[in-house]
Amino acid sequence: MDMKKISCVALLGVVWSSFAFAQCEPERRAYDIAGESCHRKWRAANDIAECKNEERAAAAAKLQQCFRDINAGKRER
Repeated sequence: MDMKKISCVALLGVVWSSFAFAQCEPERRAYDIAGESCHRKWRAANDIAECKNEERAAAAAKLQQCFRDINAGKRER
């Protein structure tokens, strides 16, 4: 592959990613909030066991589903 083709493929990947992230913004934000909440609980208790990741895992699953929906054409890009 020559450099022009590699550059084009890389550019297309960046463009797709920006569209996908824009479409999944609510899910991404929920994931970030869950992580912040988990961190606050851990810091307040000074015990990592207080940071349960169920909330963050659920948010991550929704974010992954959003990307799958985009790839499957269930959401507009």
